[in-house]
Amino acid sequence: MKTITTATTVALTLVCLEVQAARPWWLTVGADYSSDSNVNRGPSGQQLSDHAFGAGVEAGWFGTTGARSGLRLRLRLDSNRHAEFDRLDRTRIEAEASWRFRPGHGYTATRFSLDLALAGEDWRSELRDASVARLQLRADKRLTTRLQGRLGLGYEQRNAREETFTLGNALLEGYLDYRLGRSGSLYLTVDGRLGEAVTSLDPAYYRGGYGNRIDYTAWVADDAFRPGWWAYRIDADTLIVGLGYNHAFSRSLSLDLLARAYRAQPRDKGPDYSGSELSAALFYRFQ
Repeated sequence: MKTITTATTVALTLVCLEVQAARPWWLTVGADYSSDSNVNRGPSGQQLSDHAFGAGVEAGWFGTTGARSGLRLRLRLDSNRHAEFDRLDRTRIEAEASWRFRPGHGYTATRFSLDLALAGEDWRSELRDASVARLQLRADKRLTTRLQGRLGLGYEQRNAREETFTLGNALLEGYLDYRLGRSGSLYLTVDGRLGEAVTSLDPAYYRGGYGNRIDYTAWVADDAFRPGWWAYRIDADTLIVGLGYNHAFSRSLSLDLLARAYRAQPRDKGPDYSGSELSAALFYRFQ
């Protein structure tokens, strides 16, 4: 179950950004705090809140493979700890290889990247332990001197120990960044996850049991929340929209503010859920 924090979220992350122009490698360390008002991805009336602390480290390398192409390698390890629902505590390691290519010349030439990522997740709720594979194709283009956009298409497969948390989703990505001046920029993100989702709820909350009114493809007693709660895998599409602001204080330090709203809609009968996120992140870049 991928965490999407909500409008009560205030995230503080200390990380470092890539510095490919100055050196072929980078190193990132970080810490974060988040608060989630719908950590179980439940429908209205069955939403549980929680907050978590996390830390992570990332190392990467970039090298050219031709006059207009390059290869980026990245390795990231992160972990979080929840205050109330501690069986959602998770440690994750991810390795990614990204081949980047610019077929044209000039300031506004489109840049393409093909990304392959493999990850392993260790949850305190062993039902959720999983391996994850993701393949994405992205296209970045500078539209004007201030505006830059990105489109992406991909697929992610999550194979979990428990079938209910095994998910396959097509990925759609849209991104616009508008530079306000030398130190600030506004950005808009639109992401779609088309395929499957998991919702956890108490079926006894509904007369006759909600489980009888869900077209689910797998289900299991969920050990992460309250006794009597079940997790259901459903065919569903999720839309996530974000609006953010990034402010650079220096070459090394920047602040990022982000508000997001999300909604999952089942393709057949079953519960839909929605929520929102507010986050703040502080980035540090090693020079």
